[in-house]
Amino acid sequence: MSNKRIFTKEEEKFIVDNWGKVSCHKMRDILNCSHEALVRVANQYDLELPKKTWTEEEIHLLRKLAPLKSVDEIAKAVGKSKNAVLLKASRLGIIISYTKREWTEEEESLLRRLWGTTKIEIIAKKMKRSVASIKVRATRLKLGPMYGNDARYLTISMISELLNVSCDRISKTWVKMGLIVDKRNLTKKYFYYGITWDNLLEFLEHHPEEWDSRNLEYNALGEEFDWLVEKRIKDKEENPLWYRRWNESEIETVIWLFTVEKKNYKEIAQIVNRTERAIAVLLNRLGYQYRLEQYWKGEELLFIKDHCKDMTYQEMGEALGRTERAVKTKVYQMGYHKDKC
Repeated sequence: MSNKRIFTKEEEKFIVDNWGKVSCHKMRDILNCSHEALVRVANQYDLELPKKTWTEEEIHLLRKLAPLKSVDEIAKAVGKSKNAVLLKASRLGIIISYTKREWTEEEESLLRRLWGTTKIEIIAKKMKRSVASIKVRATRLKLGPMYGNDARYLTISMISELLNVSCDRISKTWVKMGLIVDKRNLTKKYFYYGITWDNLLEFLEHHPEEWDSRNLEYNALGEEFDWLVEKRIKDKEENPLWYRRWNESEIETVIWLFTVEKKNYKEIAQIVNRTERAIAVLLNRLGYQYRLEQYWKGEELLFIKDHCKDMTYQEMGEALGRTERAVKTKVYQMGYHKDKC
């Protein structure tokens, strides 16, 4: 877009009258112009240029909306760009839940037409939703059997996809804790284990420590119950599950912090409340170089040079706060072999 945008008198009046009241981001959308064009008009009328800082009200709104709205919705609410919201959220250690859209009547009608005649994976791709979302909605709509499932019940695999909890934990740990599972016979030889919605909801409500609400799509349980809203807020702050799997929102946040913010594993771990090793393993699995930020300082290298003759690897490691293996590797890299020191 050209920076030489020429405004009409009415547009210039709009800019002057609303300067400081409407954000530059919104003005750009309304007038279909660049930021530089707005600045040019501001300078022409001696208007004070806005500072590129977040107000306390905007930060409060960001924290409030993070567990409830998508990045696009938050950006619109605070009057800033999507990148600005992502950057501020990462700096404050706020993880934004990328909210899934609610089902419309048109989508439900399409699902009814496709259900039973088209593979679930194809339906999910066509409707731009997850396979788990399609399965859950079909169950809620009581669309009948597909792949042998009774629409009145959720299978263990469906719950696993829905909550991002392993099937083994659901079938063993949760059953021992009181989750009611019914054996459903398909034929004389084949059967499956099913859980009703009521039993699942009761278990989730009374065992909040067993699952992470951030792994659950919004409105996936039919509605956002009061106890669910409270759990989403609590999980946002305390992050209680040590065994939880990575969700898409967390993965995107880690990639952003690592590639854009250039943060090391320790800093990322503190922001997303994970261990450094968990960060390292995730990034390695995603194709990024596996490394832990353990740079050797100049004084450490000098220490090795001065003491490699009279100290063992273990003693140097204890003095430097490093492992014996790390010290031994560094000694060899520096050419100070113990038998030659």
